[in-house]
Amino acid sequence: MAPRTALAVLIVLLLAVSAPSLPLARGVAYPVLPIPTQLRFLTNLSVPALDPGTTESVQASLQNPLSAPINGTVLSFEVYSFNPFGADSPSPPPSDSAPVFQGPGANGSSIAIAIGTFAGGGSYVLPRDHAVSISVPGSAPSGTYAIRTSLAFHQGPQAYLLESRGYFSDATWANATILANGTPTLNVSRLGVSGVLPETSVFVKGLSLAPWIYGLLGGALVLAGVGGYLAWRRLPKSRSGARSPLSPKSAERALGTSRTSDGD
Repeated sequence: MAPRTALAVLIVLLLAVSAPSLPLARGVAYPVLPIPTQLRFLTNLSVPALDPGTTESVQASLQNPLSAPINGTVLSFEVYSFNPFGADSPSPPPSDSAPVFQGPGANGSSIAIAIGTFAGGGSYVLPRDHAVSISVPGSAPSGTYAIRTSLAFHQGPQAYLLESRGYFSDATWANATILANGTPTLNVSRLGVSGVLPETSVFVKGLSLAPWIYGLLGGALVLAGVGGYLAWRRLPKSRSGARSPLSPKSAERALGTSRTSDGD
């Protein structure tokens, strides 16, 4: 081997050893974890319903179900979809009025929580171990904002990645979860990740709904009162000793109620 070629190969090997471990590119299969193990990573994930202009903490419990420690651990949340109140299909969240995350690692509609080394069997609880809040702008329209989740870590040199439903297209998800005969399944290897995580959403109630509800209730009460008054006015009453007119009856026959002879 020529000296220059040998030197070039040596430099490449040194760079490969000294470079930090990076997540594998999308399309390269990660090692698949057993499904019972996947289900234990992220639990108790919830965000309360919020009014525009309010802020609440994100609740979640992260576990390391593996016996060995993991490192470079990063847990991420991202608002990725919006289903307006009364609509049937989701759409991208509004860029200027969608809920935003607050806390270290926040970047508008997403947040990356750097946990680092995570002991085997360890636990990490939000907001106890990390203050993560979600804030709704005052101009946010009412509806449901979906939040997807991801978890990346290394165990030794091997990278792992777990993601929720929101990271996959409908076609990719269907290919991994529905067999040809329509039977449900879960083939994580077809998703190109190590496992699947749960995801959550935040429902923005919308202050504009309350006046409409109160208005409808008030209108119903007014109509009920008017109806009751009109019904009361129609009841027979005695005024100055006069009797109310009798209810209509069939007219009496000119010949009386019965005839006994032709002259009657």
